[in-house]
Amino acid sequence: MDAQDTKSAQRLSQAYGGAKAVVQHYADSGVAEIVILDAVSASSPQPYVPYEDAAQLGMAVPPDQLVQVGQVACVVYNQGTAAGQKPTAESVVVNYCQRTGSGLTVQLRASGDLQHQPQQMAALVEKAWTALS
Repeated sequence: MDAQDTKSAQRLSQAYGGAKAVVQHYADSGVAEIVILDAVSASSPQPYVPYEDAAQLGMAVPPDQLVQVGQVACVVYNQGTAAGQKPTAESVVVNYCQRTGSGLTVQLRASGDLQHQPQQMAALVEKAWTALS
């Protein structure tokens, strides 16, 4: 993954006009959980998710949702759960979580069980933010 991370970091840097950037893959020993950290020395816009009326759709929560956890915004896809029912943890899929500001943007994407836990992903973004700022 080192070569892939290096090339991805170069692309991320180019996307931000040459700003310093790093991309790093992390995995547990069984490679069941994979986390990808993207960080760039530049601010970014906040994530955007279109408005969807869950009630109008007959769903408990909208399919696309922006979940704010402190300073971290997580873009979430919710698998269909009928109105009046409680979504299961597995029905929540975090596309990515991001914190931005003060000339730094940190994003985190994950696979495995972690992708169903926006609170834990946001906590990891905060840890990375603190380490990099």
